Amino acid sequence: PPSCDSGTGQNSRWRLRYDVYQYFLPENELSEVVLMSHIRKMSEVQSIKANGIKMLTLTTDDKTNVYFSSLPGQGVIYNVIVWDPLWNTSAAYIPVHTYTCSFADLVDNCFSLSKLSTKLFFTTCAVLGLFTCFFGHRFWKTDLFYMGFIFSGFFFFVFITRVTGLGYDVRLVLTAVAGIIGGLFLVASWWRFGSVLLCMFIIGLVLGFLFSSTIFFTPLGMH
Repeated sequence: PPSCDSGTGQNSRWRLRYDVYQYFLPENELSEVVLMSHIRKMSEVQSIKANGIKMLTLTTDDKTNVYFSSLPGQGVIYNVIVWDPLWNTSAAYIPVHTYTCSFADLVDNCFSLSKLSTKLFFTTCAVLGLFTCFFGHRFWKTDLFYMGFIFSGFFFFVFITRVTGLGYDVRLVLTAVAGIIGGLFLVASWWRFGSVLLCMFIIGLVLGFLFSSTIFFTPLGMH
């Protein structure tokens, strides 16, 4: 049989155009029923054009790697319409979807991201973190308490996640309790012994956590 790429003219596949479409699912909807009801809107050419958002058009000369920003927990459906300008016909590929998260992970799964306990816990931590950044040296004991909270809470959460089967909300509450105990212990050790070395060691470890986490989210973390 003749080769598919014997030429690049209008009588070859090189004339085809590929339109990439995007469709957002309703927020905080992770059920299979909702997914299937909306995926029908991205299955045929006319419904894709009516409901989807056209992101870009690719030709056979373009690189076919396309990247989009995604929000974890937000469902998105993608599909591609291929158009033949010679015959003026179109066809749709099979739609694909992503939530940018895993349903099976013990931590940071699709369900835990939208929980009220997650929002309250980490919003509180963020507010305390901003306070520490701007007023940490003025309120030294508060700074120590927060550093001890992060240090002990981090290790305790990893430990109970690995060795127990407790629910997410229970683990979050126990992590907060362990963090408070760790923070109070660091403040008490400073009040009783005045050890600068211990305090700087804990703060340095927290800085190391932040630095390594940042590196892991860069291309260097992929190697």
